[in-house]
Amino acid sequence: MMHAIARKAKIFLALLLHPHSLKQILAGQLYEAKEEYYAHHDFLTTEAFYYSIRRRLEARYRMRLGVGMANLSHPTLYSEKIQWRKLYCPQVKLIAKVTDKAGVYGYVCEKIGDTHLLPLVWKGSTFDADTLRALGDNIVLQPTHRSGQVAFIEKAEYIDYEALAHLLHRMLLWPYSMRGQEPWYGRIKAQIIARPLIRNSDGSAFLNDYKFHMFRQADGTRKVVCAITNIYPRWRILVDENFTSLPFEWNPTVYEHLKEAPDKPDNFDAMLEDACRLSEDFDCVRVDFMMGADEYYFTELTFAPASGLAFFSPPEYDKIVGSYWHLDTGNPLKRAFWFCRAWLPLWKTERPMRNLRRLYRYRNDWAITGIRQKDYDRRYQEGGEFFDG
Repeated sequence: MMHAIARKAKIFLALLLHPHSLKQILAGQLYEAKEEYYAHHDFLTTEAFYYSIRRRLEARYRMRLGVGMANLSHPTLYSEKIQWRKLYCPQVKLIAKVTDKAGVYGYVCEKIGDTHLLPLVWKGSTFDADTLRALGDNIVLQPTHRSGQVAFIEKAEYIDYEALAHLLHRMLLWPYSMRGQEPWYGRIKAQIIARPLIRNSDGSAFLNDYKFHMFRQADGTRKVVCAITNIYPRWRILVDENFTSLPFEWNPTVYEHLKEAPDKPDNFDAMLEDACRLSEDFDCVRVDFMMGADEYYFTELTFAPASGLAFFSPPEYDKIVGSYWHLDTGNPLKRAFWFCRAWLPLWKTERPMRNLRRLYRYRNDWAITGIRQKDYDRRYQEGGEFFDG
C-alpha cells in the first residue's frame, strides 16, 4: 500500500516539476498532462504500464476464479502460469507468428506439410459487402488477429452482408491484445481470411475438435491432455495420449463432460504425432485439429486457452496440470527485459492505458458494432450462424 502511494506521489511530483505539465495541471488538464509526460519519459511509462497490466491480470484472475491473488513470481498452478506467460511472454515473436491465422500456414508446412491444411479462399483487410458476397456459399470467415470470433456462411442468399461487413471492419479496428492482456495479438497484421466450410459424415457443419495440450518434459517427451469437444450438442471429454479418459473436468460451466470416452478414431495417433511436431519449439502449447468426414485438419495453435481462466473440477487438478508444465521463470532482470520486449511496442500502436478502461465497458466485441448481443446469442439462424466461441 505504501509503495503504491509513494509511486503515485513520485509521478505527481515529477508532473509539478515539469513546466508544461504544470501549466496543464493549473488549467485543470491533469489527465492530458499525465498522458503527455508518460509519452516522453520511458522509465515512468514502463513502470506505470507494467503495474497497469499486472493489476488487470490479477483482478481478472481473482474475479473469474474466485481465489486469491495469482502468484506471478513463482507460479505453480496451470492458470497462474498462463497469466505469467501473458505478462512476460519470452517467445512473443514466434508466438505472434504462429498465432496469426494466415501466417501460421508457413510454419505448419515446414513441420508437417500441407496435407492437413485447409486452403485459403481469400484474405484481405480491404473489402465491402460485394467482396464478401462474391465468396459464395459454405465459407467460414475469421479475423487473423483475434480468437473465438467466426462467421459461418452456409447459404449466401440469407446473409445480411452489409451488417457482416460492418461487423468485420469493426473487428479489424479494435485492439484485441488488450482484451485478455495477450501481447502476441498486437503484433499480428489485422486481416480477414475465408476458408471452406468442412462437413462431417452426416452433412453437419458442427465438427469434433481435438485440442491437444502439449507439455514438454525434461527428458524431451510430451505429456498430453487431449480435450475432445463437440460443438452441438456441447460436450467434452479429456483423454491422455493412450486415449484413456482422465478423472477431472476442465471448464465444466461451458461443456457437459462425458464419463466414458467415445470410440478411438482411426487417425488419433496420426493427429498426436503431428501435434508433437508442431509443439517442438514450445514448452506448453495447445494444438487444435478438427475432424471432417474422413480426414482431419489443422485449425490453430493456442497459447492461453480460455485466457487461463477456466475452472478445474476437482480444483486440485489446476496444480497437477500445472506440474506438467516446466516453466523457466528466469530472474528479475530477464523478466523486465521480456516484459519490455513483449509490451512496449504496443504502446504507440494501441495506446493500451487509454483503451483499457474503455474496453471493459463492453461485454464483448459484438456489442461495439451497435448490433444487439442477443441477436448473436442464438446458435442457429436460417442459412447461417454467427458463433462467438
